[in-house]
Amino acid sequence: MFIFKFILKKNLNKSMFKDEKKNPDYFYYSVPDLQNIKIKNNLIESIDYYNCSKTIKFYKNLKYVPKILCVITTQFKNLKTKAIALNQTWGRNCDYIFFFISSNYKNYTDKPYLNYAYLDIEENYNNLTIKIINILFYIFKKNMVFDWILKADDDTFIIMENLKYFLKFKCPNEPVNYGFVYKNREKNLKFLNFEFNSGGAGYLINRNSLQVFINQYIENKKFCRLLTGTEDVDLSLCFSKLKIFPGDSRDSYGLERFHPTNFEEWRNLNKNDYNFKNAK
Repeated sequence: MFIFKFILKKNLNKSMFKDEKKNPDYFYYSVPDLQNIKIKNNLIESIDYYNCSKTIKFYKNLKYVPKILCVITTQFKNLKTKAIALNQTWGRNCDYIFFFISSNYKNYTDKPYLNYAYLDIEENYNNLTIKIINILFYIFKKNMVFDWILKADDDTFIIMENLKYFLKFKCPNEPVNYGFVYKNREKNLKFLNFEFNSGGAGYLINRNSLQVFINQYIENKKFCRLLTGTEDVDLSLCFSKLKIFPGDSRDSYGLERFHPTNFEEWRNLNKNDYNFKNAK
């Protein structure tokens, strides 16, 4: 297991708000030629994103480490608490990290130094789906080198070393996303037995899935519903139309690796709890 929601209870040291040395070129890369895989001295030099499931054999002795781009959705009011705590803890182990907030706060000076990305979208529940879609377009336009996008909220805690080990044995070209999978069993709700990744637990989108999604959305925006607020359901519906489905992220014991609640709530789950009844 490596992902839990967390509750921030203590104020952070003011030294965390000091400006760090800025590096404006840190997040900009060009995409290399990834047509062929090359293994030399047990190091994977490049990956065939187009046929890696048949070409790559991920052995434990290979020193390949997946590159993860962390996308953190947050609000201005949480920057000095949840966001800064995340950035100073597990966020340091992301290969790249962006904190997405409303562009209304772009010129505010009273905020800690983080790698911000701004969206021209009002912060409210009904805009969550279109916010995530705009984030995917933002990342796509950066033309960065990564294997997986990790979308997480600012109250999520992730053990990145375990996550990268899990992804080391996953092909970033397969039509699959990973997270805590719900299977809707509520008969009074739409999409009975539809499977989707929990937004609260965080979820993973690989680079190939991002490319397929962007291409389809450019051709036909109507294939995704936008103004519902249930971005985890909405996005999974969008991907399912592209034949991209949630994969099984459980360990060899059948235990969950992603968790949509904090540790205390998860430990005390009962059979009537939504997270128990609707888990895959």
